[in-house]
This record gives sequence, structure tokens and C-alpha cells, in this order.
Amino acid sequence: MAKHLWHIFFVFFCLHIAQAQQTDSTKQLKADTITIQNHTAETPTTAPVPTPTTVPAPSTNTLTPHTTPSGKVQIVDPKPFSRLLKRPTLKKLNKDLILMYKDTSVFNRKKEIVIKNKRYRIYNNYITIGGGYGYNSGWPGGQLNSAVDYQFHVKKMQFQLGAFLMGPYFLILSTAANAHVGFGYKIERCTYFFAAYGGISYTGGYKRSDTSALYNQAISNVGGYINAKIFYKINFDYGLGTCFFVDVNAAQTIVGVRLELFFSGAYRGFKKINWAKEDEKYAR
Repeated sequence: MAKHLWHIFFVFFCLHIAQAQQTDSTKQLKADTITIQNHTAETPTTAPVPTPTTVPAPSTNTLTPHTTPSGKVQIVDPKPFSRLLKRPTLKKLNKDLILMYKDTSVFNRKKEIVIKNKRYRIYNNYITIGGGYGYNSGWPGGQLNSAVDYQFHVKKMQFQLGAFLMGPYFLILSTAANAHVGFGYKIERCTYFFAAYGGISYTGGYKRSDTSALYNQAISNVGGYINAKIFYKINFDYGLGTCFFVDVNAAQTIVGVRLELFFSGAYRGFKKINWAKEDEKYAR
């Protein structure tokens, strides 16, 4: 009996020891948990810093490289028509041209204006050539006339040097040959120009003294010559227009009108354009 009681006592003792150890472990676990929670509460939380993202600037160069079948790389303008709409208007170009002519600074004979990507000098020399119909007081009835004139400038001053023939036919059987030199004035715009000149002239030829004689009286006289020209420009450096002229001397008076062409040396080639800068310029 005593032996059984001893065994029961030993079992209860072992259970008590095991329970005590489990209680200590539970208390230590709770203490560690509380310590961790306190440490977490005391440590400030730092929000994550977002990484800055760099947005690439939009490219102003809208030209696209294109490789041809032969292997060459060409620059293709993806919107040529929209660019054309951004070109300076005719009104603005005329305004710029007027300001260039009115510029009172040091004269620059190489001053240029750009029209449709082409460079033109505003101070340019030009030639006019044409033919027409006129009246010569030394001969009854009308006559044909043909002429050529060279207009040039010395700084901003305009001059003219030219000649014409008058007769029943163009260039042959002339009844009057005229040479003249004068000083003039010119008003120019992008699509037209007007010019007027006046000076001295020399006329040689024949006139009738009566109805029965053909070339019975030679003439050789110094006189005065004036003419006015107006031209429509097909391009800035050439065009089509008319000329009205009068020559007066002691022997006869000649009045006439001609249809003329003009050609100038204004063109100076294409302008190299940075399309990116042009886009920025006209986008303002």
C-alpha cells in the first residue's frame, strides 16, 4: 500500500514540475511580445520615398529619317503641308520688304529677303526687253518699236541706260534710232514693281519733208526721254509688264507703249532651314 502511494506522489510531483516550466515559458513569450510591440511603437515609420521619374522632353525635331531601297538615309518631313501653312503671308513679306527699303542704316547691297525658301537680293539690277506700237510726228500713221533697257543702281539710286528702234517693221527699215540715259525711282513689292525714269536722249534717223519723198531729210537731235514701267512678277526675279514712253526733240516727238519682259539678278539660291527652329518660331 505504501509502495502505491509513493508512485502516485511521484507522478503528481512530475506533473507539477512540468506545469511550472510551461508557465515560465508562457510568461517569457508574452514578455518578448510586449517588448517587440513597444519597440515598434517607439520607432517612427518612414514612408517610402518614391523614385523620381524623368519625363523626356518632347523632341522639336519632327523630321523622320527614312532609308531608301538603295541604302541611303533621307530626311522626310512628315507634315510638309502644315509647314506651308505656317510660312509668312504675302502681306507680311511685303511689310518686311518695305522696312528693308526704308532702313536708313549703312547701305548693304547684299541685303536679302526669303520667299518660299529662296533668297533674293532686294537691291538688284534688271534688264527689260520688248516691243510695241507708237506714234512718230515725223512720219504719218503709227509705227512699230522695239527696245532694250538696262536698269542698275548705285547704292539706293536707280539709273537707266537703253535704246529703241522705231519704224514700219521690227528691227529693220527704222526711221528713228534712239539712245537714252536717265535717273529714276522704283517701288517694289513681292509680286509687282513700278519704276519711272527720265533723262537725256539722242535720236538719229529720217523724217519726211513732204508726201512724195521717202527718206529725204536726215535728223540728229538731242532731246528728253521719259518712261514708266509696271510689271507683274511671275517670280521675284522675272515677270511681264508694260512700258509707256515719250521722247521729244527739236525735229520730232515719239510716243508709244510696249509689252516687255524683265529679268533680274536677284536670285541667290536656296536658304538652308532648320525645321525645328522654324516650328518653334511659328508656334509662338
